[in-house]
Amino acid sequence: RIGLGKSYPSTKLVVQGIFDASATPSVSAPAANSANKGILITREAASGWGTGYTYGIDFGVSNSIDASSSYKVAAIYGAVESVPYYVAGKLGFYTTTGGNGALLLERMTIKASGSVGIGTTAPVQKLDVAGNINITGANTNTGYDRYFKMYGNSDPATNTNRWAGIGLYNNGGNNVNELAFFTGAGDGARTEKVRINNQGNVGIGTTAPSRLFDVNGTSYFRDDIYFGNTVL
Repeated sequence: RIGLGKSYPSTKLVVQGIFDASATPSVSAPAANSANKGILITREAASGWGTGYTYGIDFGVSNSIDASSSYKVAAIYGAVESVPYYVAGKLGFYTTTGGNGALLLERMTIKASGSVGIGTTAPVQKLDVAGNINITGANTNTGYDRYFKMYGNSDPATNTNRWAGIGLYNNGGNNVNELAFFTGAGDGARTEKVRINNQGNVGIGTTAPSRLFDVNGTSYFRDDIYFGNTVL
């Protein structure tokens, strides 16, 4: 076992530095970086910075002791994304399906801008997912669960009610799942305004729509209303 900064390493390699809450990582040269207390992996080139994934950490397995080769199962690679004034960097996370001839494929990307891509290597938003998303929650027999909340401020922990969003409503043991849409104003509690039930009925002002479109309250229509081909 090897310990760097650690007298009694508990695993094959332990690296221990000194905690410094004031240390902030920098893109400057190491001599000017007060937060270089971890492991530094550097790629050197004779000239130019170059771009692409060229250095990182590989994870492998073998089926024997002291094997001369191993099978890569995952990797985390750093890369030069572009060369503006400083070198812009990104991270790529790789896995393999393990099939015959399967390669390590980039599954998640963190761009220089901080945008995260899952299933895409070119995210254009803070989180960009190419593919389906599953959202699970508690085993709520009856009631709201599994919310998707969009906050209108940058500090949800302080202003917990400043959101609008969608929640899943579970109607008891029959496993009837419905969608509920929430809005509100100011710091007041958000309440359900629209419901889509398990039959596809849409309710506005009611949580129990009995028709395809069920409105509980006064409605204002700015254009024609059609019943079949007849205009009211």
